Amino acid sequence: KLSAGLAHELNNPAAAIARAAENLALNLQARPELLQQLLLHCPSPAAFAALISLSTPPPVASALTGLARADAEDELADWLEQQQGVADGYHLAAGLLDAGLARPALETALADWKKVARPAALSWLESQLTARRLVQDVQEAGSRISTLVANVKTYSHMDRGQNFAPLDVVQGLESTL
Repeated sequence: KLSAGLAHELNNPAAAIARAAENLALNLQARPELLQQLLLHCPSPAAFAALISLSTPPPVASALTGLARADAEDELADWLEQQQGVADGYHLAAGLLDAGLARPALETALADWKKVARPAALSWLESQLTARRLVQDVQEAGSRISTLVANVKTYSHMDRGQNFAPLDVVQGLESTL
């Protein structure tokens, strides 16, 4: 029962790592082309700096309900497609919203960019934000696996000899649970 439970618990973060690594690999494949497009159309170092400042946003906790998030994503996708010239606004909208970026912040950062350059700038920005999120996902899943392995070692006393020693019962029960 213990091994079946452990296998199940380890499988979840391992699958998350595999998914994130696959998505990160695809993200990194597109990077050279995105950077080339960005640099071809970059109006000034200041405009690039404004875009870069959005690529490292502070962590935000989404307070939106599922329906409100879907509405915000639709609104942002429409703005991206209709006013910014992005071919597939829905693809970018989710990544931008995940980072807590909404239309006002994006409008400010894109103020100096010509309309023809905005799709490249927005694609690059979303790629940066997505890569950061995927790396964070891999780190969290790896940490979860390490915690599970440490808890099993504590439970089974695998790293201890045959000698008797005092045991913290509360800690043992918590790690077991």
